[in-house]
Amino acid sequence: MNCSKCGGSNLAGTTYCVTCGNRLEESTSPFPQVTEAPAMAVVDNTVDTMQAVSAATYTPQPEPTYAPPPPPAYAPPPVPTYQPSPYAQPYVAPVSYGSGSDTEEAVSVGDWVLTYFLMGIPLAGTIMMFVWAFGSSTKKSKSNWAKAMLLVTAIIVALYIVGVIIIAAAGGGMAAFLYN
Repeated sequence: MNCSKCGGSNLAGTTYCVTCGNRLEESTSPFPQVTEAPAMAVVDNTVDTMQAVSAATYTPQPEPTYAPPPPPAYAPPPVPTYQPSPYAQPYVAPVSYGSGSDTEEAVSVGDWVLTYFLMGIPLAGTIMMFVWAFGSSTKKSKSNWAKAMLLVTAIIVALYIVGVIIIAAAGGGMAAFLYN
């Protein structure tokens, strides 16, 4: 097929001219046009890497029509259902004990400073520990602290008494040994 603009030779079935890019007109002939292949350049009696194909043996094939495959039927993935592990413990909502009265509030810094100041007074500190530990109007955190301090004090006093008894017994045994 020849271009009407530049006269360039094109293969049958091409839409645009390979030389100038002009749109080629379709021929009304039911048979494809056969054109001669361009001659290859010969340099020093050797043909370029491609060999020339005779135009008489070339028969253009119709372009295959491409029909895309139909899209696959879309099925949404199954929705997973929650099944708890047989070893998992069931969820239990937290339980609120009490109505959030004044005994549940935190003890202020000033209150702790006053507490340690009163603890420094020998007899008043011991009495106040019993009041804070077993009083009904004392805040819960301070009450627990006072109970723990009374327990630690009782353990220290008991160890002190046991130590005094052991030292007294050892001293009495030494005195009896030396004076006999």
